[in-house]
Amino acid sequence: MIAPTWESLAKKVQGQVNVGKVDCTESQYLSNMFDVRGFPTLKLISNGRVYGFSGRRSLENLEPWALQGHQGQEGDMYPFDRPLYHRVSISVATLLAKYGLQIIAVALIAVGALVCHMERQQSQRLRLHEDQLKELAQRRAAETEGSEAHEEVTSKKDD
Repeated sequence: MIAPTWESLAKKVQGQVNVGKVDCTESQYLSNMFDVRGFPTLKLISNGRVYGFSGRRSLENLEPWALQGHQGQEGDMYPFDRPLYHRVSISVATLLAKYGLQIIAVALIAVGALVCHMERQQSQRLRLHEDQLKELAQRRAAETEGSEAHEEVTSKKDD
């Protein structure tokens, strides 16, 4: 069990490194965001990067790693700095894992409602466009009739 070691580490590096714990069974979203695949998983966040610990979980190994040892590792991008599509896909995966088919049904209903709304908007835009074209055609026809009548009057005056 790592809890006593973790608490000792927190006391020993207090003021230099903030040590915390997350129950990933309660916070599945964070578990997915930080790519936690097993328990316990130790992660360190420093300078916008996330570092994983893979050594023996003793205070003697954890303390130097937390203070400086992680600096030799490459680290992963901080999850909240990742592109939006990545964060959304993780959110969707979390919802699917938690609610399964229920969320898929709700999503399908939402997509169906959105498609219907978009089709209504498109239909309204098309009708408006058709009305504008009819109005333009009527104006042009009126202008053409007016122009022809004007030409006819002018030609009669010339005779």
